[in-house]
Amino acid sequence: MGHILCPICEKDDRIQKITSIVTSSTIQSTHSSATTATTNLATKLSLPDAPDSFGIAILFVCGVALLPLGAGLFIHTISLLVQQKLNTNELVFNGAGVLICGFFALHCFRQIKQIPLTKRKKLNWATLYYCHRDDCVFDPKTNKHTSPEGMNSLL
Repeated sequence: MGHILCPICEKDDRIQKITSIVTSSTIQSTHSSATTATTNLATKLSLPDAPDSFGIAILFVCGVALLPLGAGLFIHTISLLVQQKLNTNELVFNGAGVLICGFFALHCFRQIKQIPLTKRKKLNWATLYYCHRDDCVFDPKTNKHTSPEGMNSLL
């Protein structure tokens, strides 16, 4: 890649890599309590929050555990229905258990599918630049640009 220029003004004297804006504009201090201060620009240009990896691991373990439990409840309910030994309380309990297990497992697997998307966004974010003159974020590879608020469209 050659020299990086802003796609609007076609100059390089007021451009800066987004990662350096965010890291240099964030100040952490610990006196009586820990605080973090960031500039408005750094806040706008910050990487969108990624899902918590510990939370996703817990969701995955619970989802994997609840999927067989829900399947077992479903099979148990069907077998009781076939034998005509199912009372209303068992039907409600088993049905609720199957639905809860199913929805929770579905949510877990949806969260897990987001991990590669989050990694790709982080890699793309690290390549973006900001032009202070034109108040725009741009991708030097594609020359696409947008306002800081619309940065997600470049990710």
